[in-house]
Amino acid sequence: MGKGISRCLDAVLVTIAVSVLATSATALAMDNVELWRFVTRLGEEEAYMVIAIAVYTLMSPHLGVELMATLALSGALNLFLKNLLKMPRPPPSLWRYPASGYGFPSGHTQVSTTFWSFVAMHFRRAGVSSLAVSIPVSVALSRVALNVHYPLDVIGGMLIGLAVAAVTYTYFRVLGFARGYALHGLLLSLVVLSYALASLNQTASKLGGVILGTCVYPLLLTRGYVDVYLLSKLSVKLLGLVSALAIAYGVGRISNAVLTTAPSLLGIVCAYLLYALMTICVILLPPVLALIIKRL
Repeated sequence: MGKGISRCLDAVLVTIAVSVLATSATALAMDNVELWRFVTRLGEEEAYMVIAIAVYTLMSPHLGVELMATLALSGALNLFLKNLLKMPRPPPSLWRYPASGYGFPSGHTQVSTTFWSFVAMHFRRAGVSSLAVSIPVSVALSRVALNVHYPLDVIGGMLIGLAVAAVTYTYFRVLGFARGYALHGLLLSLVVLSYALASLNQTASKLGGVILGTCVYPLLLTRGYVDVYLLSKLSVKLLGLVSALAIAYGVGRISNAVLTTAPSLLGIVCAYLLYALMTICVILLPPVLALIIKRL
């Protein structure tokens, strides 16, 4: 990327970061609930998983898988800490936005901090770093303004999210995918599944499945599929993105149906396996499609 384009991109990202902060400032000054609700959606974990899939298919397979695994780990850790500490939220009568579960640490704040901190560590550019500050801070403010968290909840979420990003970033830079990631990911996913079964936590089982699914990525590297995919045309990558998102959406719907009809323990195991299969398909399908199209 040329210096001129890089500087222009930085300027655009800084402008977006300033706009997010300006939106938060406006919401604070006017006590505008709708604006706060818009800002708080910038902390939705599902949205960041979609972005991670887009990064995987359109930009960098390495970074995309790293983000999937990091987000899943951060989400699982958040659930564990919430249920371990059992710190209450503000009284439900004060809530200005739907919420559930315990208060500390704030999941929205933690996930947004994890994502943007990891991305900032990867790119080390002013524009990305500005987003890594403005979005988590704005999300944290929105959670307090909407009366679904106390200040301590969001502060804890930011610190834990930053710690998760730092640990996983260091892991991937030191060990990468070629030095035992498949085994490490498998063990970590089983730990998350054990917690999900012990606590009957459906969301944790899905996150454990995502971690398990990322373990297939080293296989793509050794087979050379990733190199082929990186050389693919943009149209092929867009096809990979659409296919991956369609799989993610379909499996999500199936998982929700299973969890409402199957016994709790069986439903949790099924969700774990379904989300593992979903992640495997999301990772495998785009490179395989690229290889098939290349051979046509």
